Amino acid sequence: MSAAEVRDVLASNETSPLIDPKVVDYRRMEGIVPPGIYAVVPGDSLKDLVVAWIRAAEKRYDGIVAASATTNGLSASDRLKLASMVEAECLADEYYSEVATVFLNRLASGMKLMSCVTAEYAIGFQRPYLTTADRKVVDVYNTYVAAALPKGPICVVDDGSLAAAIAVRQSRPIVYFFYDYILDDMFFFEDYTVFHAAALEARARYVANSDIPMDVKVNKQELFGKGPVTRLTYPK
Repeated sequence: MSAAEVRDVLASNETSPLIDPKVVDYRRMEGIVPPGIYAVVPGDSLKDLVVAWIRAAEKRYDGIVAASATTNGLSASDRLKLASMVEAECLADEYYSEVATVFLNRLASGMKLMSCVTAEYAIGFQRPYLTTADRKVVDVYNTYVAAALPKGPICVVDDGSLAAAIAVRQSRPIVYFFYDYILDDMFFFEDYTVFHAAALEARARYVANSDIPMDVKVNKQELFGKGPVTRLTYPK
């Protein structure tokens, strides 16, 4: 199949509570397919597989909801969008609940979500630190510009991210956070002034201890989230 044919099938009108009806192109399937191994039977069409993936996603979602002690008021499709942001932000696969809480707190207060990973999705690549121009890109997926959640999910999610996006937020009034590349840890804040000062310290730590420029295109999952480092270098 050509790339155009694949995009057409992914944009098919198969419906699901997990798919926001406002997403009408091939990105309707973004974030839907649960990680796993799927049998491809000779004779199956891509449309058959898409339907099977959607049903598998719904089954996983329903199972996590059933196992959750509490659930928030977001729709299924919005929970998947939130889960994708949590997944992409948590490079070390930690702090899912805290990151979800930050975004839920921002939603509740009417703040923009201002998630770097959504801006990266909009521009099509990652950097250690976004530029001002990156954050200003006008796109329905960039939450520095668009209000509330992105138009659709931005990546595949694991069960932990999805569970955090389904649950009721923590009682902590945290609304700011950052990931420290050198310390390989995340830090959460209630007050902007305290957050800003700590973030500047982390940025300076990165400059002093990294051979990777701040604005270069990178694969964050490849470079970061593997434990504290004394110096960051490109993988060989």
